[in-house]
Formats: sequence, structure tokens, C-alpha cells
Amino acid sequence: MNAEVEFELADNPGQINYGSLVNISGKGVLFATKEYAATGIAIKIAIPWLRTECEATVTLHIIGDVVRTELDQVGIRIAHAVFRTNAAAEAAKSAANTRG
Repeated sequence: MNAEVEFELADNPGQINYGSLVNISGKGVLFATKEYAATGIAIKIAIPWLRTECEATVTLHIIGDVVRTELDQVGIRIAHAVFRTNAAAEAAKSAANTRG
């Protein structure tokens, strides 16, 4: 799976960083990035997952802890993960359906 990763570290809230997904499992994520992430720091990740027929984007949101940092890769342990859709696209489709 080749996907862009957006992430935010707890020690720098509000600062969005970017990387690319290397590997994902039910317990962890490995991604490549040029940004430094210290081991033990909490992290939030968003990974675009798919686009539906109605143009809604499904994104995987993950909260976890950095467990490994090597050169240009960061490994995290997943504490919580949830799929979310782009509500604006869903609302636009619903509005279009009610008009016509």
C-alpha cells in the first residue's frame, strides 16, 4: 500500500508533518519521514484509505506511541484506530439527492 501519512506529535501540537506508509498491521504502523520523532512520544496519524462512489474520502485515524525511530523511518504502536469519512462530501451528495 502506497499512501501519504499526515502526523502530529504530542510534543509539537498543531504542527502537521508528512511521510509515506511503509507497512501497517493491526498493532502498528511503520512510515518513512524526514521529521524526527522521539521514542515514547504520543502521535496522531491520518492515512487516506479510499474514495467512495459518492466522492467521500475514508481516512484511517490512529493514536499511538512512537516505539522505534531509525534513520528516516518511524514505528508506532497503535492504541486506538478508527475510520472516518469526509462529512462535507457526504452532505453534498445528500443535498444533491434531495434536489433532484
